[in-house]
Amino acid sequence: MIAYYNAMADYVLPYLKNRPLSLKRNPNGIADKGFYHKDAAKGGPSWLNSFGEYAESSNKVVDYIVCNEKATLIYLANLGCIEMNPWNSTTRSPDKPTYLMIDIDPSDKNTFDQVVSVAQAVQEILNRAGAISYCKTSGATGIHVYVPSALVIRMK
Repeated sequence: MIAYYNAMADYVLPYLKNRPLSLKRNPNGIADKGFYHKDAAKGGPSWLNSFGEYAESSNKVVDYIVCNEKATLIYLANLGCIEMNPWNSTTRSPDKPTYLMIDIDPSDKNTFDQVVSVAQAVQEILNRAGAISYCKTSGATGIHVYVPSALVIRMK
């Protein structure tokens, strides 16, 4: 995995640049349940960039890792970070998302076909509002409806 991220860094880094990360770590491999990691904490390398933001869920400032260079990407891969989930906004404007992602997951009572139908309905509504959007698979069972820019909605 480290070799993969090393080879793909030029393609991955533009999507992570200046965006705080929520990480899913699987240091024992993909079959392991893994855990979520948000706070860079004090034990990381001194060169690691982070962005502090108050989190109501933990009632403290969380220092989210920001991955702007290959060294950080390789460091995260070495930690077993299989999922690197960037914020929809950047450190420069944390309250202004640059894209919109609608996550549609099935419940125990829904099928994947129903998830697809809901995603298509969401996309149709966005199209009517003038927004460009794309549906893509997410995780094992869901669909993301991705709107490339939060500013693309134009009233007709």
